[in-house]
Amino acid sequence: MSIYHFKNIFKNMRFNWKMYLVLLLELCLCFSLIYLGINENISHGKRAELLSNDKNDHIHTLQYMSKERNSGMRFGSSSPVLNIEELKTLESNQYIQKFYYSEITHLSYLTPSRTIESVDVVMANKDFFEHYLNVSDVKAEYCYITPELFPELKREFQSAPFDDAEFYGDSIALNGKEFDFYQLSEDLKPVVTSYYYELDINPEKAVFFLKDEANDVLSSGFEIYRAVMKYKTSGENLDFKTQERFFNQLNGFANGEFQFSELYIIQMFKKGGDDINGRVRNFGWAGYIAFLIVVVGISGIFILIIQKRYKQLCICYINGLTKKNAFMQIFAEVLLLVSIPSIVGMILVISVQGNFNSIYYPIEWYPFTSVVFITLPVILTFIVTLISSSWLRNLDVVKWLKRIE
Repeated sequence: MSIYHFKNIFKNMRFNWKMYLVLLLELCLCFSLIYLGINENISHGKRAELLSNDKNDHIHTLQYMSKERNSGMRFGSSSPVLNIEELKTLESNQYIQKFYYSEITHLSYLTPSRTIESVDVVMANKDFFEHYLNVSDVKAEYCYITPELFPELKREFQSAPFDDAEFYGDSIALNGKEFDFYQLSEDLKPVVTSYYYELDINPEKAVFFLKDEANDVLSSGFEIYRAVMKYKTSGENLDFKTQERFFNQLNGFANGEFQFSELYIIQMFKKGGDDINGRVRNFGWAGYIAFLIVVVGISGIFILIIQKRYKQLCICYINGLTKKNAFMQIFAEVLLLVSIPSIVGMILVISVQGNFNSIYYPIEWYPFTSVVFITLPVILTFIVTLISSSWLRNLDVVKWLKRIE
């Protein structure tokens, strides 16, 4: 297409700017709803898949509540921290196959920009390392860290004003004991500890240590915020009496201060997450319906607009304009009209989709949405151009009449 054709396109858009402005606003709303619906649907599916991993492996998550006199049971501020002997006893329990245990605390550090950042410090047993971190030969002298977090910590860690921690580049010292860094694999998934996604243990935001006699200095030097306990069974569930004996054993280790029970993560997620998913998904369906209406509307409007230009196009066709160039001119005009609201819709969704996050899962932008962002405007433009340019076959008649004259 020549520069003349592009000038003609902008001239036509300036002439019909009020009509185009309404279409732009409608398309911005449609694209925003569609992209938000796609992102929400994928986010929900990924979270549901992550939650089902433990269930497929027959792994159960425990929850605990502290007991207080005259107040029933409530979630306690403290956690039932197990010592090494108690942990070994549970690991060799005859009723279960595996026992996964981790203690979680935080390490706060000062950055060069004088801001306070923090990472999770997770002290876990060997079964936890093997299953969730893919480390079979775990050692007490290592600090296990992901390749994503290591350069960030190396670049940003300046000092730890609230904790006894020193960073030496290739090692870190906590409570006076030095640990060499050992990099984990890159494809680790978050460890689900609840149906609340914010309580996940995210390997990209945590450093891991083996809970061992050699690392008692860690447990004694940090305040443990919560303990995560999971167990694996040979079948889908333990029978009621066996489960009760297992919970009583845990309660004995906790000096009777806690009440243990199984946390039904998937059921709670479906109860709350599906309701939210349904409401936000309606945005997507509303966007698709509105989108179809707008496609028909744009096609009709362009038919009317092009009919107004019919005389001008006929003159251009007689003077050498080809049907291909006429088609491309319409295509470029529609593509420009559709691409702008698509870009605006993308920016709006990326900016505001965090406001639609729930306690069950966050809504993020995904590569598939980027593919839709690129292909959908092109497909829409092609459909509208085909519908609105169906009159081009009449141009041959115009040239034939001109020759007769």
